[in-house]
Amino acid sequence: MEFRILRKRLGIRAGSGESIAVPHPDARGLLVALLLEEGRPVPADVLVERLAEPSGGPDPAAALTRAVGAARLSLPPGRLVTENGGYRLVLAEDDEFDLSRFRALAARARRLRASDAAAALADYERALGLWGGEPLGDLPAARAMDATRRALVGERGQVREELAEVRLSQGRPSGTAGRAEEHRSLAADRHAAAGRLRADAGRRRT
Repeated sequence: MEFRILRKRLGIRAGSGESIAVPHPDARGLLVALLLEEGRPVPADVLVERLAEPSGGPDPAAALTRAVGAARLSLPPGRLVTENGGYRLVLAEDDEFDLSRFRALAARARRLRASDAAAALADYERALGLWGGEPLGDLPAARAMDATRRALVGERGQVREELAEVRLSQGRPSGTAGRAEEHRSLAADRHAAAGRLRADAGRRRT
């Protein structure tokens, strides 16, 4: 299976190539939170905190239970399991995860910079190409996830800066505005996430 969290919506694709829809917004947030753990179990109380609405909800534990049920309806059997008082998303060795791919490409680019700048440039560009225009759209907007959001956007910013350095070393335009652009991107991402949360909450009330 293929999992993508770096774009506007969580994307899941079966091994056959068929797209797997996850219509419930809380289920998408749950799966993103679990994907970030890359197969490790997460205690239920930690997930409740990571999925909590910033404005507070009537019953966060019940909301987690509903999200788990909705996610299991979308996923193949046995993928989302209960374990050690929490939940774990089972990942197979041949599964693909865009965040892991981004990090692997960036790491390879760093190793290649000194010996093969052209190859490093290509890997940096492929890594950044995994990100969408409105990234991390289904990362939960809970305050408990703020540090995670900042760290992920910061990783992208670091790769952008490194790509700019390689471009300059090759006599090409840098193509990036540096850290200021990342701060604007983070603010925009958080604003968009808050807007989606309000919209989702409105749909649940209707």
